[in-house]
Amino acid sequence: MAKNNPYTLVFGKQPIQSIPRPVETQEVMDAFLNEPATQQIYMITGVRGCGKTVFMTEVANKLKEHDGWIFTFRHENDYRMAVSEYRQYLEEYVYEKIWSELSRGDRNLLYAVAKSETRKVKEIKEIMGVSNNQYTPYRDRMIKKMLLDGSEYGYLRITLPLFEDYVIRSYTDY
Repeated sequence: MAKNNPYTLVFGKQPIQSIPRPVETQEVMDAFLNEPATQQIYMITGVRGCGKTVFMTEVANKLKEHDGWIFTFRHENDYRMAVSEYRQYLEEYVYEKIWSELSRGDRNLLYAVAKSETRKVKEIKEIMGVSNNQYTPYRDRMIKKMLLDGSEYGYLRITLPLFEDYVIRSYTDY
């Protein structure tokens, strides 16, 4: 005797009856659309059949109204593969271009930030082996290009997801 699956939604289709989630939808939208974005990735979890796919389809449809969005829906077991594909896409289409347009000083600074354990400016300058006067123009340029976040006094962090690993690998090849 075959069992009927009570959760027979077609992937990405709106069910006959759904529970609207305007607050949650707006929260996810704001996280992605704020300048700068407060989230780079969002994970939705829940029990089978609770509406995760329907919810994310709704968010994806709203984000499609904005240019430059790519969507991937993955099951949790596909997480590693999704991150690998995401990393490859970023490196081939984004990070290689960014890296190729940076000066040696820009690269040195990004490498020092990536290698820094504390992200403190003092440690970053020590890794670079430069004085404040030599460091400041590169820091200002990288903040202006939104590659670094300097909003917390005395600290720097790389803003792009997975870019630290790319910087470390590319710098050693440089």
